[in-house]
Amino acid sequence: MNKGVWIAILLSIPINLLTGLLVAPIKSWYKGWGQTREISREKRLRSDYVETLYYVQHPHKFNSYLLLLITQMINHVVIFIVGYFFMLSGVLIAILQQMPDTSGLGNSDKHMQHACLMMGIALTSLASALWSNTFVDFYSTWKRVNNSDSYLSSVPDNIRNLTLEHGQEGRSD
Repeated sequence: MNKGVWIAILLSIPINLLTGLLVAPIKSWYKGWGQTREISREKRLRSDYVETLYYVQHPHKFNSYLLLLITQMINHVVIFIVGYFFMLSGVLIAILQQMPDTSGLGNSDKHMQHACLMMGIALTSLASALWSNTFVDFYSTWKRVNNSDSYLSSVPDNIRNLTLEHGQEGRSD
């Protein structure tokens, strides 16, 4: 047999032992992770239920909340546009570098070009992520409150009873 086969055989023994030793902790971690996910799911369902009840009972607060989310989305669009202009300025610097050196700036613009492009990419990425997160929050809350009858009837009894037992009536003002 060649040398590679012997090395594979010798390495397979510790790998098998490590696998056997690691399976039980990983399995128990995965079981605990599933329980944690179930608990966080119940907490999210309970908070959504309380929030929907609150906004159904206080429609003026719901309008203020939606207005706040719309304002945040507009801010994210502005950040995106600023990032786009940073990227555009980086591209313009690259175009100007191709022209004969009449500005007297020389090659020092290379660093400025890279900084503008990186800043633009960072701002547009951040703004896109923030906007999508805010939109998901906006749409899910709006959908729950506008279809409150069907939503409230679809909430499991254990969530409804837990909320009533703890005396949660909604957000504090």
